[in-house]
Amino acid sequence: MLHRISSKNSVGRTGTVETTNLINSDLPSRRDPIRWLVGCGFLLIAAIAIGTAAMISNFRERALENGKRELENTVLLLARHFDQQLDDVEAPLNDLIGQIHLAGIASPDDFKRQMSTPEMHLLLKAKVSGFSEIAGINVYDAEGTLINSSVVPVVPVVNIADRAYFKALKSSSEPAQHQIELVRSRFSGGWRTVIARKVVGPNGEFLGIISRAVAPAKFEGFFSSVALGKDAAISMHDHDGALLARFPHVEEIIGKNFKTGSTPQAHLLNLDHGTTELISPVDGQERLVAIRSLGRFPLSVVATTTIASALADWRTQTRFLIAVAGLSAMVIGVTLTLIVRLLSRQHQSVQRRLTLEKQRLDTAVDNMTQGLTLFDQSKRLIVCNQRYIEMYGLSPDVVKPGCSFRDLIAHRADVGSLQGDIDEHCSRILEHVARGRKHRHHCSRWRLGPGIASACA
Repeated sequence: MLHRISSKNSVGRTGTVETTNLINSDLPSRRDPIRWLVGCGFLLIAAIAIGTAAMISNFRERALENGKRELENTVLLLARHFDQQLDDVEAPLNDLIGQIHLAGIASPDDFKRQMSTPEMHLLLKAKVSGFSEIAGINVYDAEGTLINSSVVPVVPVVNIADRAYFKALKSSSEPAQHQIELVRSRFSGGWRTVIARKVVGPNGEFLGIISRAVAPAKFEGFFSSVALGKDAAISMHDHDGALLARFPHVEEIIGKNFKTGSTPQAHLLNLDHGTTELISPVDGQERLVAIRSLGRFPLSVVATTTIASALADWRTQTRFLIAVAGLSAMVIGVTLTLIVRLLSRQHQSVQRRLTLEKQRLDTAVDNMTQGLTLFDQSKRLIVCNQRYIEMYGLSPDVVKPGCSFRDLIAHRADVGSLQGDIDEHCSRILEHVARGRKHRHHCSRWRLGPGIASACA
């Protein structure tokens, strides 16, 4: 960039010297590395932020998938366990039915007479010894009346003819069918999951039923031994949607049907197995849920944990990643600040030195007794001191940076400081310059007014 410097001549007139402002021309090129450095620093910080966000999102999805997989494994193991446990609960009933068939009991009256004896009570009691969490075996006649029990030698007056499972067994044509239903015990008043088997005679006539009842505590005691975390919950539902047991225990919801309507819970309970995310109807928290049906019984095991609990490790990882990313960004920022500050100081130092050197050069150029012009490779004027303009009586509006060499010579011819052919004069000077020879100017003197001016032709 070309720069104009104003100065005062010896008689007090304002003169101008056109020079190249080396400092200003260097500013963009000197600042560009700093801009690139700062830009690259910001891009690096942005890349760290984006990469951290992507890692956090990826880790979150992985944490949720791991949580679902853990729940799936849990309900699979529980379903297999309770298939075996309920087989064991049902085994005494199968044995008793086998003995009834061997005894040749063929009518409801024979069934009632032989199954209501004290000896049968002792037999029933022996079959269920060791199963303290499970209710004993109860025997009901064809009318639904309790006729014997392993629990007490003298049975109370109890009739279950109104129970859904009794009606289903009595009306069914399947001799080996069993029924499972959650009911209120007419012995203790508490909730019990009844497993009932139908007893038929040799000709298929209905003789009565025998049953065992499992308290919710039996299921919940085993649920509590499964370590899934403090926010986890495990429950047992029948295929109609009724809640049979839950750990942690909530008495108010035992027996509630969660399969009504088109809720997410109802959709889940229709599945044989699967996982999903839903809002718990019990505590209102967002949860991961897995379900698995038992193989031999119309029951399903459901395990849940809160999403907050499933993401606990992820939150720890996230805090660590954010801390590392923040520290990295801070280190980059501090490093960039120090580098930019150092470069800026160096640039300012160079600028001050160039300014001083330029001032010295301008002073030397302005105080020369000779006129001075400097052209670039394209023959455009770069530097012209005031002395040259005064010597030839030129106009500063014409003789300024960017003026071509020929235009300058033509302007000299216009003001009368050059005689002869302009192109020939230009060619001669350029030829001498190309050969590295000095070109001597012819000098003449004339009065321009109050002083004497010198001009070189």
